[in-house]
Order: sequence, then structure tokens, then C-alpha cells
Amino acid sequence: VTRLGQLSVQDPSFAYTVTRTRRPFLSRDIQGAPRIAAWYRPLVEALPEVRSVLVVPLSVRDRGVGELLLGSPYPGAFQRSDVQLVASVAGQLALAIEQERLLHQSDHALAARAEQMQALLRLSRELTLAPSLERLLEHLRREVVHLTAADCATLRLLTPEGEVAEQHQLLCAPEQDAGLSPRERQALEQGEALVFAALTEEEQPHPGVRSALVVPLVYRHRPIGVLDLHAHTVQAFDEEQIRFAQGVGLQAALAVGLHREREAQVRQMAQWQQRLAAIGLIREFLASHPVSESPEALLLELTGLVMQGVGASGWALYAYDETSGMLLPLGSSEPWEVRPEPLVWDRLAAHLEPVGAEGIYRLPPSFRAEVPWLEDTSQEQTAAGWVMPIRSAEKALLGVVMVRPPDETAETLDAVGASLSMTAPVWGLLFQWAQVHRAHQDATRGLEEALRQTETALQAAEAGVRRWLHKDLEQMVDTNALARSKERLEVALAIATIVNRQPDRQAVFDALGHELLERLAMEVVVVVEQVGGQLRLRQVYGTVPEGIRLESLLGQRNPIPEALRMQQAILIGDLQHEATPWQDAPLLRRLQARAVLTLPIGIEEQPMAVALAVSGNSLPPFSNEDVQAFTLLGRQVGIALQNLRLLNEVTRRLEEVDLLLGFSRQLGELDLERLLNNLLESALAVIHRAHAGFVALWDEQHRVLRLQAAQGYGSPEALVGVALPVEGLLGEAFRTGQVQRIDEVDFVRTYPFDQEALLRYQQATLNRLPVSALMIPIASGEQVLGVVVVENFNTLAAFQESDENLLLALARQTGLMLENARLLEDAQTRAGQLQALT
Repeated sequence: VTRLGQLSVQDPSFAYTVTRTRRPFLSRDIQGAPRIAAWYRPLVEALPEVRSVLVVPLSVRDRGVGELLLGSPYPGAFQRSDVQLVASVAGQLALAIEQERLLHQSDHALAARAEQMQALLRLSRELTLAPSLERLLEHLRREVVHLTAADCATLRLLTPEGEVAEQHQLLCAPEQDAGLSPRERQALEQGEALVFAALTEEEQPHPGVRSALVVPLVYRHRPIGVLDLHAHTVQAFDEEQIRFAQGVGLQAALAVGLHREREAQVRQMAQWQQRLAAIGLIREFLASHPVSESPEALLLELTGLVMQGVGASGWALYAYDETSGMLLPLGSSEPWEVRPEPLVWDRLAAHLEPVGAEGIYRLPPSFRAEVPWLEDTSQEQTAAGWVMPIRSAEKALLGVVMVRPPDETAETLDAVGASLSMTAPVWGLLFQWAQVHRAHQDATRGLEEALRQTETALQAAEAGVRRWLHKDLEQMVDTNALARSKERLEVALAIATIVNRQPDRQAVFDALGHELLERLAMEVVVVVEQVGGQLRLRQVYGTVPEGIRLESLLGQRNPIPEALRMQQAILIGDLQHEATPWQDAPLLRRLQARAVLTLPIGIEEQPMAVALAVSGNSLPPFSNEDVQAFTLLGRQVGIALQNLRLLNEVTRRLEEVDLLLGFSRQLGELDLERLLNNLLESALAVIHRAHAGFVALWDEQHRVLRLQAAQGYGSPEALVGVALPVEGLLGEAFRTGQVQRIDEVDFVRTYPFDQEALLRYQQATLNRLPVSALMIPIASGEQVLGVVVVENFNTLAAFQESDENLLLALARQTGLMLENARLLEDAQTRAGQLQALT
């Protein structure tokens, strides 16, 4: 202490001290801080071993009475979270100093002040430890009326939008108007306690109130409520009672704010537990059901399991028919007195009302006549049910899930919403699979019907031949044509069967090409794909004459574009003798073709490819039945390709769900470095076109984005610690909280690197520059905590919307965990603070 000496408050630089400004001061290294007030310079010189310093004011009733200085020989020993704890201790210390000063006042004033201080301490302890809002209000009711001149009081708690959420009468008669009064709005706008010494009869909240004291409740710089004290006498509140009421307001605001944060955290954890349970249920369901099962059966069984998990008392599943605009029932829970009927989607959509959870709507009771099966006659209902539309990745409506919830509480909405949102992608894929499955069944039935008709016609023709062989030679020719048609139809069915067994896209084309060569005696098969509206050569089977460049010939006149346009097979038995516009086609002429088979591959209005098969020898003429059979074969090949694509999509989605589940399980660790590295590892694993990435978090002290973790670079450690100003597209992603998907990186405009940061980035990337990038904000609620960035060094527009959605899901989980870690640290700080006070 002798080393510190004395410091004069008459010094002009005293105006910039913590005591005068009443603002805390935090320095990570005081010895290297150039902008320190001159009043503190003797202290710094007297204590050269002190490196980090935390100074908080000792204030009583908006008056500085001193300051509390904490020093450490280690740089960076104090964090911003320590400021709140030390400020609380300083507040208690200031109260103790004020109590000491009050010892010199009169006995009556001293006893009153001591009783108020003890009441505040007791109220602080009881409010902080109150397990529920009801107990909190009980403590508040006992103290606030006992130690003030108030005869009664009203406590109103507000929503984030500033409206009254709850109203509690503390010994007051119920008020007719449950909204905010003008005096309460005035106190909230000014942010300070207001005294109304004499109320007129019109201003009285209830009869007998002559004066009022309104105290706003503010938590984290936002109003959360208002405490309105009433007295039956004029000018009932003196200065001491006003200060005491303000202290009560501070303690009540802190207790209510912490109570709300605890409830929000519990509700968030319950939602994530419900999501994890839904993911586990989906994984187990998909793993235990083979792909060969009917997609409609899988849809109904999965829906039943999910609804059982959320405790729904009833549900129904509808598929959307785009042609008619109708919702067709697939099934429902049992038993129902009235079976579900088809619904008009537009009429249903006009009645839907959002219920809070994303993608879930409320069906009001007025629509019960349209959906009578949802009505539960055994009990009084306030809603007919909840509705969740199922959409594809392109936002096209696929179907609708209707649920009759057990109740309409917020907890039920959270639980049902979490389960339905996690199951929605799987529902969407199964609905799409069901559509393709129905198209496959229709095509198969068409082929079978064509075969049956051909067989019937053949049988009839054969019977006629037996009777009329001696009369008409032409009838024999017709029989041969029917036999050829039957043989070719059987060939088409055999090829379709073989194609459907193939494990991947290339195998489908290989099987089609080889089977056309062998079964139809073709010499060359050319497979051409349609990519972005252009024809691209995919594969050639057989032997092509030397010197032929097929790619250039595809751009000239040939039957391939015509077959794609008409979505119908073009069959030519003898190119030289049949009347056809393709006799002088350069492609057919160079291939020395006599017989030509052009097979369009696709489903409905979605052409995918064309198989062109040619032979140097002529073939018997093709009939209309042959054209129909080979057209159906092309559609069957398209269905097989679509099935493989959907199967791969389902597999990929399952892998992504598994990765998200693994990442969620790793979030139990609250260590910042491990959490951010897990985020980057998961992002680089699930986004296959991402070569590298980094995470930058907001540094509140230096007002910059600081890189905390990096992976995938040549020297990622060079990037850790780099500070970036909130500029460029990276800063825009942080400021606005909006995703930035950059198809072509303008490096200077995208990254706000100074010279040192640029050198470190070049060292990390080995002098490579990114070509495209994806920037996702890390947020918790409305607060943006940082940005995660993934980069591709080779490809323009490397990232798609699906990559954005995956990385956004990972970033949201990370933001929640960062906020949970902060809340846990605050709770531990509060607990230690309370323990120190008691």
C-alpha cells in the first residue's frame, strides 16, 4: 500500500477515471496500453509487475464513491464475463461503504436504511434461488409492500415486442384494463422510476389510489416489465422509498430475466432431444425396411411411428395430385367413424393459419365440415388439427400430413414441430419415390397389356390362318408380322427386366447397349445424353468405322433430336427402301446403316438420353406395335435411372442425417476449440466440394472478427488469430446475418485482409486463391456470434442450395452451443457471486 501513495481528486485527469465516469475499465496488458488516463499513470509505474487490470466503479444512487481495482501478473487474466461478477461485488461493497457512512446519520434514518439494505439482500437471495415464477412473485409481494409506503402493487411482464404478457396483482384489486397505462409507458420510454404524487380520479388504476410510483424492469438493456406501486395518500413516496423501490426493481428484473432464460434453455434442450429422438427413429426405420417394399406402405408405417412418438390422438396422410389439384388420402390412424375423403388443396390452403413452428399450420374449427374425421366428439376442442405440407427440394407440393394433437400448449407445439421438421425430408423422398413407383407400375401394366393384346391378336390370327390358309396368302404375311411383333415385344420385356437389375447408371447404359447388340443383331449402339439442352456423347458400343468423329456428326441432321422431341421410338427396317426423311442423314450414312432403331430414354416430359442402334443389314419392317413396345422400353429405362437417382439421394440424405447426428452428439463438449474444429470437420465431410474452411468469431473488445479455427489449408495454423474488420462480403454476412454464396470470388471485395492478414492467408493456402466460397453466419436467436466459411479453389459456382442448408444447420447447432456455454458460464458466475454474498 505504501508503494501506491495518494492520488488527488483535484487532478484535472480525475474527470476521466472510472469513479467519475462510472464505467468499468478492462485491459489485457496495462504495461503496453498507450491510451490510459494520466491519473492512473503513477499506479502503473508503482506496480510494474501488474500486467492485466480490471477496474469497476463503486456507485451508490448514481454517485461514484470510489473504485475497485484488480490486478494480475499475467496478461489476459480477466475476461469481459468477469466484469459483471466484479461489478456485483463492487455494488455490495459500495452498499457496505454507504452503510458505514449512514452510521453517522440519525438513529431513525439509520434503522430504516439498514432495514431496506437487509431487505434488498434478503430479496436478492430469495429471488435468485426461487425455483418458479410463483415463488418469485410470493417473495416480491411480501417485501415490496412491507417496506414501502405502498398499499398494493401491480406487476406486468412484457413480451419482446413490448406488449403485456402476464399481469400479477400484488394485493391490488383487479384492473379493468390489462394493458399498459400512460404512466407505465412513460416510465418504460424514459428508463427510470417515475413518481406521480397526486392522481386524479380519471388516472386512478382502481378506486382509492391517490399516488403511484412506477419502476421499469430492465434486463440486458431491454424492458421486460413494469412494477406499479399504489398508495391511498397523496405524496406517499419519499426519496428513500423511491431508491428502495428502484433496488427492488433491479433485483426483480434480474430474477425474472434469469427465470425466462432458464425456461428458454430448457425448452431448447427439449426440442433438440425430440429432434435427436426423431433422427434415431428414422435411422432405425430405414435400416430395418428394404427398398423393395411399397413406398406407400413405408409412408404409412413411418407416419404411424412418428405420430406415436409425439402422442398424436389422430393423423391422416394425403398425396397431392398435380393434375386435379386434389389431396388423395393414403391412410390414417384407426379407428375412424368417418373415413378421410379427397380434399381440394386450394380450399384447404385458404384456411391454414401458422402456429409458430416453421412449416406447421393450424386448421380452424370452421373447416371441420370439410374434414369431419378430425372432430373429437368426446371432448371440447379449440382446433380441428394441425397441417404440415410436404414439399420437394424445388418447393413443389408432394403431400400433406394432418395431425390431431393432444393439446395446443407451447410444449406440445415444440415437440410435434421438432419431430415433423426432422421427418419432412424423408417424407418428401418417399412421396417422390411413390410417384416414380406409380409411373413404373403404369409402364409395366402398359407393356403387359400390349403383350396380352398381341398374344390375343396372335392367337386370333393363328386360328384364322388355320381356317383361311388356302384362301389368302396375305393373311400368312400378317401372321409373320404378328409373330415378329411378339418376339420383339418379348425382347423389349427381357431388356427392361435386365436393365432394372443394374446397380448404377453406367451399368444401365452398358446393359442396354450390349442387349441391343446381341438381341436385335445390331452392329453399333450410340448412347447420347441431353445435358443443359445440349446433346453429349456418352458411350459407344460395337465397332465404329475408322475416321468417323461422332461428336461433330451429332450436331448435323439426324433422328436423335426428333426422337427426343416426340418422345417416341423411330424404327426403320430398311433405310434404302422405306419412305423416311433420314435416308440422307450424315450420321447414318457414315455409319453405313440399313436398319435404324432410335430409342428415347426418359419419363413423362423429362427426356434424359437417346440410344441409337444401327445395322449394316436390313431388318423386317417394324409395326406400330413395335414402335409402342420400344417406346415403353425407353420409358422403362428412364424409370430405372430415376429409381437409381432417388435411391442415391435417399442414401446421401441418410449419410447427411448420420453426420448431423454425430455432430450433435459431439456438441456435449463445451470446449471452444474442439467445438469449432468439430464444426469444420463435419462441414468439410458433408460438403464434398469444400476444400478448406475457417471460423471467425466476434471479438467484442477489439470490434473485429477473429479467426479461431481453420482446416484443409496447407498451413492452417497460420490463419488462427487473424483479425478481420467487419467489411467486404464476409463482414456483410456477419452484419446482416444473411448467407453469402459466392459463385466467383472477387478476392479484394470478399475478404477485408490488411497486409499482414493477407501474408498469413497466402502462407496458409500456399499462395492459392479461392474460386468460389460459401459464408454462413453463426447465430443464436437474433444475435450473430461469428461466420463459418468454406472455399473451393478449382470450380466456379461449386456450392449449391443443398450445401447451404447443410452448413446452415451445422452453424445453428454451433450457435446454440456457444450461447449455452455463455449461459452456463453466466449461471456459474451468478452462483459464485451469490455464494460470496451469503
